[in-house]
Amino acid sequence: VAVASDRRIGIDVELLSERVLKSRHLYMNEEEQEIARSFPLGPVEGALRVWSIKEAAAKALDLHLAESWRAVEVKSLGVHESLARIGERPAAVFHDTAEEHLFTLCELDGDTL
Repeated sequence: VAVASDRRIGIDVELLSERVLKSRHLYMNEEEQEIARSFPLGPVEGALRVWSIKEAAAKALDLHLAESWRAVEVKSLGVHESLARIGERPAAVFHDTAEEHLFTLCELDGDTL
C-alpha cells in the first residue's frame, strides 16, 4: 500500500477471521465491545474494525500495539467510515474490503497525542 499525505497515516490489512473475538476483552473497553456486537455486518466484522483501527493508529503514532489499545477509543463503526478518538482529538478512519481482507486507513493530525 502506498499513501502520500501531509498528515500522519497508518494502514492495517487484516484477514476476515473470527480470531479477533477471542481476545476482545484485551483490546476493547465495554463501550467498544457493545459497538462491535451491534455492528450491522455482525460482531466479527465489528470487532475486526476495532482491532484494525487501533493497529492503524499505532502505526501512525509509532506506538506499540498494546499502547494503542488504551490510547485509542473507537466511538462509532461504519462499513466504510468510522470515528475514533485519541485523547481529545478525533481521528478519521476509512475501511474497505477486498478478497476476504479488511483494509483500514487512519488519518491523524500531525500533533495528535
